[in-house]
Amino acid sequence: QFSTNWGNLIHATTGIYVAKSIGRVHVQVGAGRPDFVLYTEPLAATPNAAPRLPFVEGRVAYIDPDIVGELPSSAVTGARPVPLTISISGAYGKQRVGVGEKAAVIAAAPSAVDPVIEDVSSWIVSAEAALPFNRFVLAGEWYVGKGANAYIGAVRQRPRVDPTTGRHTALSSRGGWVQLSYSLPERWTSALASAAPAASIRSRR
Repeated sequence: QFSTNWGNLIHATTGIYVAKSIGRVHVQVGAGRPDFVLYTEPLAATPNAAPRLPFVEGRVAYIDPDIVGELPSSAVTGARPVPLTISISGAYGKQRVGVGEKAAVIAAAPSAVDPVIEDVSSWIVSAEAALPFNRFVLAGEWYVGKGANAYIGAVRQRPRVDPTTGRHTALSSRGGWVQLSYSLPERWTSALASAAPAASIRSRR
């Protein structure tokens, strides 16, 4: 009843997971294929570009249902309760890259070699918190990863291809957001939010 999708990597994945609650500690472990339809670049994903093996995902959360605040409404949901939540989650897998990239690479760099079809390691670690204080709720999330485009990290940017070698390098990225909201009487809510995404690329060593 308190689901918010924060820290929930599995919400963007086709796969399976198991969950176990031990008191106020909740553990989730899953495996699946992230939704690769979220690319925003000309190199459109194809079925052949799906990872050959599932990504492995996990989340550990401390949730106290006795301390509850109210999150503001959004474009798709109304105001909803949120308990005190502190959690960490992560995922690891390999992306298949190089499939269907040749035309776009040659268009950008006519002398480029053919992109290599290869599997590039991807990982992400995320921490989240929702801290209710009477009518206030301080909530936020921060992540760090490499090849995190599968989880909407790195501003959804795919691994970069070197036109001289055809090899790929995943983007290192980090980012997060923080929000302070206040529940006003009679179903009014105010909120202040900020986000800070960042991405970078490093040479293959």
